[in-house]
Amino acid sequence: MGKETGLYVGIYTGTVSDDDYALCLSSMTEFERTTRGLPEGIAAILVTDPGVEAVPPSWRKRMASFNDSVQASRYMLSIVTPSSVVRGILTAINWLSPPRQGHQRKAHESFAEACTWIEKSRGRPQLQLDELYRSARAKLTVAQTG
Repeated sequence: MGKETGLYVGIYTGTVSDDDYALCLSSMTEFERTTRGLPEGIAAILVTDPGVEAVPPSWRKRMASFNDSVQASRYMLSIVTPSSVVRGILTAINWLSPPRQGHQRKAHESFAEACTWIEKSRGRPQLQLDELYRSARAKLTVAQTG
């Protein structure tokens, strides 16, 4: 998490449990609470690795509720998934239920695409995104081998 820059990167990999979803939602809730006043707002990228099953409906509902409760005036959420079906579903959700003014949600096929989207919106490179991604990957590696 980049609390000073309003940048957040999370990764879902392997078999994702209810505890994993709860931890991510709790982390994002705390992050939003502590960064909502930043002038550039918040930009979050949630990466879903290949092979991760779709988010269960009960968690999709909780995540949607979180997105609706975000108080930051600017909020960008990128869901990165290799699944064209999931990206299509997220696009359809945006058409049917557009985010409120100042908030954007978009599905991307790669982390690099998500970074480019955020950088274009913010008008400059966001180098900390790569650092946050590497840090999140390193934590996953430690957790899986520990």
